[in-house]
Amino acid sequence: MPAVEEANSISEELDKRVKFEILLVAPEVIGSQRKGKTQIHVKMKNLENGTEFVWPQEKFRDRLYLMKEMYEHYEDEDEWQRPE
Repeated sequence: MPAVEEANSISEELDKRVKFEILLVAPEVIGSQRKGKTQIHVKMKNLENGTEFVWPQEKFRDRLYLMKEMYEHYEDEDEWQRPE
């Protein structure tokens, strides 16, 4: 998933100390009683304190969009405020 590589590159450039990984999750793991396809999620790990979050693809894409905005402002040397 190229988006994960892009997120890791942005994180490294901005010195955010987080790492993203692709995670394959069986439906049973997320509480589904029905058999289904394995789902792709993204794990975000904070390298400073070890905290981990597992996000569905949609949430990861939303966060990546914010990261891209932040990076563009960083390149332009503008201040960036996270949207509400």
